[in-house]
Amino acid sequence: MKTLLLAVLILCGTIATQAQGKTGYISTDEVFANIPQSRVADSIIQIEANKLNNAYKNREDEINDLVSAFLKDSVNMTKEVKEVKRKGLQDKISGLSELKKQLENDLEEYKNKTYTPVKEKVLIAIRDIAKAKGYTTCLYRESALFFPPADDMTKAVIKKLGGK
Repeated sequence: MKTLLLAVLILCGTIATQAQGKTGYISTDEVFANIPQSRVADSIIQIEANKLNNAYKNREDEINDLVSAFLKDSVNMTKEVKEVKRKGLQDKISGLSELKKQLENDLEEYKNKTYTPVKEKVLIAIRDIAKAKGYTTCLYRESALFFPPADDMTKAVIKKLGGK
């Protein structure tokens, strides 16, 4: 979201300047929390997160079953066979940690890919409203100590994007 702030500031700052500069304020957090595109993206991401979590859980269950079988059968194994089996289990457990990291990276990449079109729509809406209202600068609302409420573009952006 902070990269969105930077993009907002850059986009709003490049709007054609007028003789008298005006500053608009925006809460991108509030925008994202109140637009349907964001809720759709959240739902899609949650489905993907559930799939990735299930993949991890299935692999974890497989390894737990292998460990249980090893513990049960190790009584009848020779020392050499136990060592080979133990080493194999340790490799699988290490692989599980690597799988978890990979799935977390995959989810983060999926989030970025899913939110990119939403971010682009928000940026376009901010730019359009800033231009229509004659703003030459946009600032993140939460960073301002005070500002005229009439210069808050948040509700207008939410409305433009179909939110409430």
